[in-house]
Amino acid sequence: ARRMNVTILPPDVNESEWRCTGCKGAMRVGFQFVKGLSSAAVTRLLAARAHGGPFRDIAELRTRASMGPDDLRLLVFMGALGGAMCGYLLCGRPDLTHELADELVDVVVRGWSAAA
Repeated sequence: ARRMNVTILPPDVNESEWRCTGCKGAMRVGFQFVKGLSSAAVTRLLAARAHGGPFRDIAELRTRASMGPDDLRLLVFMGALGGAMCGYLLCGRPDLTHELADELVDVVVRGWSAAA
């Protein structure tokens, strides 16, 4: 890719497809190369994005695409949730990891409250 002057872009929940895609000297890595991400999760993610547009935050991604904690954690660690997912311009993996943890705690607490 370097010799051909092609920029490699990481997977992104709002941009990537199953396979790699390319345009104007750049190639976006597809979800097929995210080791450990289930194909069912990718299918749900792509369908939810096609139906409802880009994801704005982790909570929306989790609910619209029915993403489990393992798949969400993997997407965070892969860098597939960009700055647009945070609601502010600069966002890193530590911020997203904390947001993911908060979201999962909320889910557990709501689940316990509903069962009571």
